[in-house]
Amino acid sequence: MTRAVYNSWEIPIDNYNRTTPFYVECNCGKLARKVYQHSYFECPECDRRYVPHAGTYVEVDKNK
Repeated sequence: MTRAVYNSWEIPIDNYNRTTPFYVECNCGKLARKVYQHSYFECPECDRRYVPHAGTYVEVDKNK
């Protein structure tokens, strides 16, 4: 299952709308925001982190 990705105006990115992702859909239903100058996204509601891996975004453990 691929995770939905959004641009800076929270518009879904697809084949016709290719741009830099600023938000990624979180497992809690909110949007995880890209952390400035880092390569991960963090959800402000549940503090989960997501990193790009093999064309999609996967959750990582914050303790590692």
